[in-house]
Amino acid sequence: MGLALRLPESRLFGSNSVFRAGYGVYFSPEIASETFDLTLNGVRNERNSSDGSLAPVLTVRDGFPSTASTGFPSYFGLDPHAQTPYMQQWAAGLQRELPARILLDLSYIGSKGTKLGRFRRFNTPLHEVTGENLPPRPGDLQSLRLFPQLGVIFQRQNIANSVYHSLQIKAEKRFPGRLSFLASFVWSKSIDDADSVIPGLFDSAGAQDERNLRLERALSSFNVGRRISAGFVYGLPSTHRFGRLLRDWQTSGIITLQDGTPLNPFYYALDFANTGTPNRPDVVPGQTLALPRSGQTVEQFFNTAALTSPQLYTFGNAGRNILPGPGNNVFDLALHRRFPIHERQALEFRVEAFNAFNHPNWGIPGPYPDFGPFFGRILTTGEPRRLQLGLRFDF
Repeated sequence: MGLALRLPESRLFGSNSVFRAGYGVYFSPEIASETFDLTLNGVRNERNSSDGSLAPVLTVRDGFPSTASTGFPSYFGLDPHAQTPYMQQWAAGLQRELPARILLDLSYIGSKGTKLGRFRRFNTPLHEVTGENLPPRPGDLQSLRLFPQLGVIFQRQNIANSVYHSLQIKAEKRFPGRLSFLASFVWSKSIDDADSVIPGLFDSAGAQDERNLRLERALSSFNVGRRISAGFVYGLPSTHRFGRLLRDWQTSGIITLQDGTPLNPFYYALDFANTGTPNRPDVVPGQTLALPRSGQTVEQFFNTAALTSPQLYTFGNAGRNILPGPGNNVFDLALHRRFPIHERQALEFRVEAFNAFNHPNWGIPGPYPDFGPFFGRILTTGEPRRLQLGLRFDF
């Protein structure tokens, strides 16, 4: 449902002001991702590698062993009582026409996700399925599982939640005139307690402690705190010099400036808690993760000394998605002109520069503390400057 109200002229809102508001509920059944992995149940891939001796691990007599080196059967399941996820969205904004025919839009936009999908990692030494909720402890990991003859059991449940709040400012100026533009600024924050429903790495690691999912509440992996985006078209002034050569040229561009997205710090291979779940480090008291802009380097983007290894058989107290990621600054510019040939035919010539100032947009730093010197190091960069010439014939 929505509302649009033209405000009466006043000193506060002036004239030509409109207030708009809306609210909606949207249901989104998760079908494909929930059922796809069920086809993998009972399917195994075996690799015949040796255990250091000349004897192979797999033989004709024992072609499907279940050991710590060859792995144990893992299964996927669905919560039979899962309910349909839904999203609530709401917005309220004020639109006003400014001088020079500029339209200003000031809005608050929010949303809340309920019963969203997430995956659970069961058959761990915590015995959370039976309600025993045992603490991390020493011993052989496989023997400590609830079902020692099986590996990890993944189950998808619709129990995750999210919330999003944002302030959005937009200014727009259209033709007629030499200049037209659309510029927007977004100041937002997105919080949730789960990422993808598909197990993996980075933003799909899953919960550290399945006994207490409230500890997973943190910034969303896609959260961008501030973002400025602008697109413009400007008709260059004509000159009498060089005749028709310098007439009717236009320049345009797209500018994007934004904060980075957060990263989840967890150990890639080490399991200090001995639970078979992703382990996060401890936060060092008195240290801050974010470095000043002058201190951010390719070798160390954030303060790696702010995190340390947890004690054996304990979970680290670092939160999910607390590592800062690098932002992006992109300027794409173009120079173009249209040459009319006939009433319905024209030739357009374009010179385009992507990342025109060749700004190095860094990729994500290494989020795994057990990667040694690669922890906190920038591993990739974005596209360099690219120039492109184009000729288009319209008919």
